[in-house]
Amino acid sequence: MVDSDPGGARLKVLYVAGWGRSGTTLMDNVLGAHDGVFTAGEITRLWELGYLEGRRCGCGDPVVGCAFWAPVLRRAFGDQPPDPRRLAALQHGSLGVLRTGALLAAARSGRSTDEATGYADILSRLYRAIAATTGCRVVVDASKRPPDAILTAMASGVEPYLLHMVRDPRACAYSWQRTVTDPSADGTRMHRHGRLMNVGHWVSWNVLIERLTQLLPPGRVLRVRYEDFMSAPRDVVGAVVDWLGEPVTDGPFLDDRTVDLPPNHTIAGNPGRFRTGEVGVRLDDAWVTEQGRLDRYVTTALASPWLRHYGYSWGRPTARSDVSLTAVSRADRPRGAGG
Repeated sequence: MVDSDPGGARLKVLYVAGWGRSGTTLMDNVLGAHDGVFTAGEITRLWELGYLEGRRCGCGDPVVGCAFWAPVLRRAFGDQPPDPRRLAALQHGSLGVLRTGALLAAARSGRSTDEATGYADILSRLYRAIAATTGCRVVVDASKRPPDAILTAMASGVEPYLLHMVRDPRACAYSWQRTVTDPSADGTRMHRHGRLMNVGHWVSWNVLIERLTQLLPPGRVLRVRYEDFMSAPRDVVGAVVDWLGEPVTDGPFLDDRTVDLPPNHTIAGNPGRFRTGEVGVRLDDAWVTEQGRLDRYVTTALASPWLRHYGYSWGRPTARSDVSLTAVSRADRPRGAGG
């Protein structure tokens, strides 16, 4: 049976946005280990990776055949799920990152396209089916992409929250050049980004995410820096949980820097989503001493207008020099953004 009743208490949906390698997967998994919170991982990848490529869920089974996702998908869509090829094509086309500005303008004016409203309805059905199955109060969608955040805000029957995660662009550049294998794809190497592509995406994604604050009510947007999260994980996660209006508990924390992560049912994300049991949370700042001079110079020069905005120094940093005393700060609306 299709669950299409939006009645009852509105479900909170936390959309985690940010350029890749910014700690979104770990934040997602730690939040999902709290009572009343369910993490779905990157829902945006369901159609292409889950349906079309048969990638594995965080539990290790194929997503669409997983003991959790199979009944959730039936509850959301009945025996006729949306065409995954069509939705994947939309994500690369009219609902893609390059269309974020147009999607935002249309959403603000109330003149969204049938494709956007149709996809928002699909998200609404998924979110509510997850909540009906698990009894959770908060669904975490760590899809990261700016356009999906707009579509989540358009979904009926939910209260959207936006968590914007940022990491020093030089650290992102270094991380994206590492060789990483993806266990969900039988050890296939994950895509790598060169320095120019990384900084271009870092700037454009963060600028677009800031513009999305126009679409949410005051108090529904929070920015967390990777460096602050990794240096004081227990405090930062507690602040995020409190911001969501949920009870602040130890959750999976065994101490200030160690979490005990249970198995999860994340659709996609960094390979770290497969780590369970005791996991130490540590700041990865290897780039400070190991990144090449050319990579650092190019990334710093191209991202320099935004470094200070996010609290990063322009010159050569030392370990943890970027970590602020205020671990979590509310995101400011960009200048000239309007209400």
